Amino acid sequence: MAKALVKPGDYERRDALLVQGKIAVKLVFGTIPMFVMAALIEGFITPSQLPNYLKLTVAAFSLVAFLLYIFMGNRTNTTG
Repeated sequence: MAKALVKPGDYERRDALLVQGKIAVKLVFGTIPMFVMAALIEGFITPSQLPNYLKLTVAAFSLVAFLLYIFMGNRTNTTG
C-alpha cells in the first residue's frame, strides 16, 4: 500500500490505494488458514503426550498441506 502513496503511477493516489488495498486484503485473508492450522498444532499437538512418530506424521502432513496450499491454491485459467 505504500507503493500506492509514494508512486501511484497512472492512477490518482486514491484509486491506487483502492487497487493496492484489495491486494492487501487478499493477502491477509490468504494467511488466515495458515494461522489457524499453526494455532491448532501449537495448541493441541505440541504440548500433548503423543509419541514423537505421531507428531512427526502431523508435521509431514502439515508440510504437504502447506505446499499444496501455496503451489495449487490459486490456480486460475490464464488462457483466453
